[in-house]
Amino acid sequence: MARPPQPIDPKRRTRLLTTARVVFATHGFINARLTEVLRESDFPRSSFYYFFHTKDQLFDTAFADGLRELAGYVTVPVIDKLTRDTFWPALTNIIAGMTAAATRPDLTAVGTMFHLSDKPHSPNLTEFEHAIDNWTARMVDRGLRLGLLDPTIPPCLHVDLAYAVATRLDAWALRHPDAPMADLASTLLPRMLGNPTIPHDKE
Repeated sequence: MARPPQPIDPKRRTRLLTTARVVFATHGFINARLTEVLRESDFPRSSFYYFFHTKDQLFDTAFADGLRELAGYVTVPVIDKLTRDTFWPALTNIIAGMTAAATRPDLTAVGTMFHLSDKPHSPNLTEFEHAIDNWTARMVDRGLRLGLLDPTIPPCLHVDLAYAVATRLDAWALRHPDAPMADLASTLLPRMLGNPTIPHDKE
């Protein structure tokens, strides 16, 4: 009777996926070499093909694993419960969490993987992209309902602007790790996206 397959050792799996994220982010998907990932993570090639099968599947799994790790740093608010007093602080806390996660290169790599121009079709990435689009749209709708966002800007443009501002703040934080990102975010977000009729110090 054949022995049932043994599950992958959690530490070896973590080492492989952590290494894979950095390699994908550094070289892009097409130029990332599986040989480099396996060598740097000390993961046997035979075991890789048994558990992951393809480089595409490794990309998808490494991305999903990175998102789970990021969840430990980021507090996502319940949108429907946000008030005028908690809306901006909630966004600031998300950016602060992302900044804290950026101390780990493999978690910084998650964002880079998301934006790769040569990324493969990835079920987990596609699901995340849809979730982010939906969450941002709902957040913008809540901000408009609370009167905190500029009502003269179309909601769809608000979504694009919010994403662009958050992305640039995150990129800037990587170059200035000692900067007070929470303070900067709490100042910049209302000024760049907020309703101009509301004094910033009252938001």
